[in-house]
Amino acid sequence: MARRPTPWHARWSLVPTALLLSVALGLAACGASVPSTARGRAGAGTLALESVAALSSVRFVELNGSITSGSGTKAASSISVTNVISGHGTSEGTVDVAGNPSGQKGDRFTGRVRYVVANHLTWVDGSNEFWTTLLSTAGASHSQVSSLLKKLAGHWIELIAASTSVFNTATAGLIDPRGFAQQFLHASAGQFSNEGDVSVNGKHVVELATSKGAVADLAPTGSALPVAIRTKAPSQVGTSLQYAYPSSVSIAPPKHFEYLETILKPYLKH
Repeated sequence: MARRPTPWHARWSLVPTALLLSVALGLAACGASVPSTARGRAGAGTLALESVAALSSVRFVELNGSITSGSGTKAASSISVTNVISGHGTSEGTVDVAGNPSGQKGDRFTGRVRYVVANHLTWVDGSNEFWTTLLSTAGASHSQVSSLLKKLAGHWIELIAASTSVFNTATAGLIDPRGFAQQFLHASAGQFSNEGDVSVNGKHVVELATSKGAVADLAPTGSALPVAIRTKAPSQVGTSLQYAYPSSVSIAPPKHFEYLETILKPYLKH
């Protein structure tokens, strides 16, 4: 069977995952005294690598929160995730992109989008803003965008297989919360200091922090899983990501969807 033409969205040039994690400084952990644990006195680098291994052993990872960039206390752009749950090779949830968090001059998108990743394919149900910015930056004319919105916005659309990694990059890697945390912990292992047992939002955690204010809060006992990844900044600018670990989740493709390739075919230049 002949290969169908690659649609516009496959040309997106997008940002490195780790870029957004360095954009801010975060709220210092404070609160009631908590009991001291062996983990609170352990070597920071060893704990970070232990946490990387612990993440590999769990079946599902859930992520909620946001990464916001800007200047001082003024938020310029953000990526927010809601109920993002991933297994090994599967993921689903909602992503909301505002402004241009990556600083990318080329192709990008903003707006709210629900998604499912399974079997190496990606399905999206995007808002008008999502499809408008995506199609416009990919080169579609105003009239083409207006026509396509009726067929795309508010419907489940299957992207081409190659777009799974592209979509992941466009969302700063947050649709893979396991990989996002592992990359951060591994890259920061040599920079962390163990700040010990602290209370953050009423939770007992072990805080690993870098000199630049990037923080990983780990469970004080049991598996050394991250409870949160955050940055120290008393403002709207920064990283605030909360982790949880569901025991069982069913992630499956939507029952009814359209193929993006089929919808775009009449608009592609030959």
